[in-house]
Amino acid sequence: MRRTLARHTWGPAFLVPFLMAVMTSPDAGIRAESRASHESDGEIPEVTPGAPFTPFERAALKLWSRDIEMYRKFTWDPPEMQDEAAEFMRAVQLQFLPRPRGRDPRITSAMGEKLFEKGCRDPLVRSYYVLALLQEGALRSEAFITQVLKGFDEICYPEEARWVALYSALAVKSSVLFPSNPGNLSGDLVRVVTRRLCDPTLEPLMVRVVFFELRVVLGNSSAPENRTQVEPIYKGCMAVKEKMDPWLQHMITAQYLIDEGWWMRGNRFAQYVSPAAWPIFHEKLVKAKGELLEALKLHPDWVEPAELMIGVAMTGETGDSADEWFEKAVALDPDSLHAYSSYLWALRPRWGGSVEEMYQLAIRAADYRKYDSRVPAFFLTAIEDVEEELHLAQNEVIYEDHPVWRMPGVYERACEILDGMIKHPSRQGEIVLYPTYEVLMTRKFCVACRAGRLQEARQIADQLGGKLSEPVLFTWYQQPARLIAEMYALTGKGAEKIKAARQMLEGVTPPYPNDVLEKAKQLFEEAYAADDHPQSRAYCTVWIRELEGLLAFNAGEWCPLRFDPGFTRWLIIGGVWTYEDENTAVVRANPSYPRTVIRPRASFPWPLEVEFDIQTHEHNHGVFLGLAVPRELNEEFAPTNDDRLGVALPDEIWVTVGKKPICLPSPLFRLNHLKVQLADGYAALWVNGTLMVEVRDPNFRPGPKFDVGALPQLFERSEKGWARLRNVRVRKFEPPKPGEVARAQDIGQAP
Repeated sequence: MRRTLARHTWGPAFLVPFLMAVMTSPDAGIRAESRASHESDGEIPEVTPGAPFTPFERAALKLWSRDIEMYRKFTWDPPEMQDEAAEFMRAVQLQFLPRPRGRDPRITSAMGEKLFEKGCRDPLVRSYYVLALLQEGALRSEAFITQVLKGFDEICYPEEARWVALYSALAVKSSVLFPSNPGNLSGDLVRVVTRRLCDPTLEPLMVRVVFFELRVVLGNSSAPENRTQVEPIYKGCMAVKEKMDPWLQHMITAQYLIDEGWWMRGNRFAQYVSPAAWPIFHEKLVKAKGELLEALKLHPDWVEPAELMIGVAMTGETGDSADEWFEKAVALDPDSLHAYSSYLWALRPRWGGSVEEMYQLAIRAADYRKYDSRVPAFFLTAIEDVEEELHLAQNEVIYEDHPVWRMPGVYERACEILDGMIKHPSRQGEIVLYPTYEVLMTRKFCVACRAGRLQEARQIADQLGGKLSEPVLFTWYQQPARLIAEMYALTGKGAEKIKAARQMLEGVTPPYPNDVLEKAKQLFEEAYAADDHPQSRAYCTVWIRELEGLLAFNAGEWCPLRFDPGFTRWLIIGGVWTYEDENTAVVRANPSYPRTVIRPRASFPWPLEVEFDIQTHEHNHGVFLGLAVPRELNEEFAPTNDDRLGVALPDEIWVTVGKKPICLPSPLFRLNHLKVQLADGYAALWVNGTLMVEVRDPNFRPGPKFDVGALPQLFERSEKGWARLRNVRVRKFEPPKPGEVARAQDIGQAP
């Protein structure tokens, strides 16, 4: 059955390695207990009570100790600094293990910064600092990677010493490696990868370690958009594979074949796949299966071939059962989070599974109850995916309701897991198994919010003194500041008045009657007076000002759409938005979603005119900046046929209304003032006070919402990848009658 359904499904997400989380997760940790200089072969001291190193982890630390030995041999750092540097490097290595451990990611990064303050300029130490920043999720600039790589030219380190810096650069898909054409991958990287994979001194378990390293840094290598970046690595490996350990030969070849198959097929729904791609996809996966079976024969007790076979079997191309390969994988390694992750994807309805089967896998993970493993916490991941599938079935990509988390017993089971992890001996010492206490408690806070247990969420926040883990919050919520303010408001002394005001507003269809707006405003003012908590008062203030704006809108005046630090009355659709002042917000790219736009939560009836100032760095040539009215979703759950009116640097006007795209040359400023007028059968775009495009189409109907920002996304991983939105306001609009000349009233002029 799944083989048939697989041809009507999409995406290679089963190949997104959970291992990338080891590098970028806020759960990754810090610093070693004993100085690495005192560790000789086979003498890796235990550092975490209740979680002794596995044989694999010991092999990894032994292999990575070679970096510390190279540092001591080649560095120019003074002897009194070397012990501290070696300790820092070991701390980063502990965070790179499959079960990372330490004190806190920020402490590790601070250890590196302290070394630099003392004068350390060693490129290998600085490479480890780059990796520490990745583990913390704090790496923002590529300039530092460039400096690190250049530093190796000044000290005569062996070429293999560059592996941490180059792997880190690859992990962020840095332009250091892909300066202008991503197909021109750095030859240094290919040489270092192949040298590492062909190292004849690797002990048996170290062979698994180097495969683990490569899987981590390749990330979602099967995504077609990553082909130009990772294919040269595979080709380099194929050219020297006879020099590799036989198991590694089979595993690298299998991974390459799997990725080749997905590159040909693409990650779209099956009905959009070219008929010519299916035979190639089938051929590649059948060959990959053969390689994985050979690898399993060589080492029947190593789990990696079975993990990859779950995804191969899921496609239906090889006649295998994903169920059976999952059972094989967890029999070999009950702690294999990769097996759970791959199998969860295989159980999605698009691959012939069901949300019921996904939920049962969540229960199975929770029942494992081994709290020095990450498997029990996979329950939380699976519940999130079940909710996603339920909403996708309703064609909802953006949603804020969480019915599964509110089902009886779900919240309680999550708390049982998180409490079990918190109390486990591995999290009681100085160097703890990750996730840390702060991270686990923040997850508990997020789960409580998902389940609507706001009083319990408040108790957790107060218990932590408000010091919730920001990376965890942003993983669970697009707008955590809004969530926290709302949580305090709805659990404070004015909560009942706030709930009554919101219920009153939700009970009417816009335009909101003035009496409803006045009464809601009064209730928020009373709630403000009743509760002196700053978060609650800030929440009420935002609402009061918006209600004042809506009253102005009803009177035919401009309604300003103001910003606040939590973007309380905005829905962030995509991008990372930051508050500058009440009139200004800045957005940067978020690679997880291609639209860097924001949407007012208030509803305004059409006809409507919207005006705003928008600016971006000139580096973002060709990126649409303006307003979009999203229409229906296509079968891939992406906005389609949306109406767009805006500009693109350096000198273009873009308008797409219905199916009539218009592109006009026009000189633009760095900061441009846009005014969009929309009504049934009418659309107009004014730029810097001049009417640029006017469209009259009796079939045109604007949608119920509008987004403002940049489409598609801004350039990632660049200090230039930003856009600034200012002075957004809306007003009722009377469209010109046929034959009348459009007028721009009260319109500003950008400098």
